[in-house]
Amino acid sequence: MVKKFFADKGIQCLDWPGNSPDINPIENLWSICITRLRTMDCTTKTKLIESVIAVCFSKKYHRVQINLHKGVVSPLLNKGHTLVMDNFYNSPLLARTLKTQKTDVMGTIRLNREFVPDSLRSKNKSNMRTGEVAFSQTRDLTISAWKDGNVVTLISTYHPVEVSGKEKYGYSKYKPKVVLDYNLSMGGVDKKDQLLQAFPIERVRNINWYKKLFRRLLNVSIHNAFVMFPKPSLMAQRQFRVLLADEIIQRFRPPKVQQPLPTRHFPTKTNKRKSRCKWCRLKNKDSCTSFKCCTCDVNLCIIGCFEDYHVAQGITE
Repeated sequence: MVKKFFADKGIQCLDWPGNSPDINPIENLWSICITRLRTMDCTTKTKLIESVIAVCFSKKYHRVQINLHKGVVSPLLNKGHTLVMDNFYNSPLLARTLKTQKTDVMGTIRLNREFVPDSLRSKNKSNMRTGEVAFSQTRDLTISAWKDGNVVTLISTYHPVEVSGKEKYGYSKYKPKVVLDYNLSMGGVDKKDQLLQAFPIERVRNINWYKKLFRRLLNVSIHNAFVMFPKPSLMAQRQFRVLLADEIIQRFRPPKVQQPLPTRHFPTKTNKRKSRCKWCRLKNKDSCTSFKCCTCDVNLCIIGCFEDYHVAQGITE
């Protein structure tokens, strides 16, 4: 009925679902990895780590990766689309395989992937200058390493070795063309990481892992609140965080102690029967007294409690 309605109204639909978990590569990949780990010895933490490394960095893993991606994006193959991926999925073998299916690939890549040239594997922050670009190119593939704050490595099946400038804060900053295009196409996860990088609540290393996890979740929650907050278009994330911190402080700030009145406080005996001492009650003690402060009108034990209560209230007269 829904398809007929769309057809009658001339509404064009994608031939694959937009947010289906069936097309989520990470879910399928974890399922394959878990199935293989069950056949291996993972009785200790060290053996588990070794098994995960063996599964994720073996040649069989690359074949699984290729078959997985071909299955996930199979409705989009042979249509001239460009697939943008991050470094968890990308590899030169996968890029070439998708290129044969008339599908271009662009995105970041890890230098420890198989078939990455040795000339680029050794590139790091210590042997590259800021703004320096190193690349390796074949007929159908280009891998570029560019030094910004860190070394950024990208792979593309259609970008030439080209450097372009982008003006920001009054001066031009030159980057590889593939970097500029990737910034325009990167998904929500990369944008979120980029926005959170300026506000690192969690430390790089923690003795207790759950503290870092909690701080990361708190930071992500603040970012999500910033995205959903009905704010003016010019409100920056820093301004939102300052506003949020001020409101939290105002809400949970302890009440101010009232300034004492310029009168003297003397104990006096009540005409009623003994009542519970207020200072003892705050200390979870059960004590009754027939004395009270004539100014505060509070029942207090004449010895100890009368003086301690007024000192705590800032009254010394």
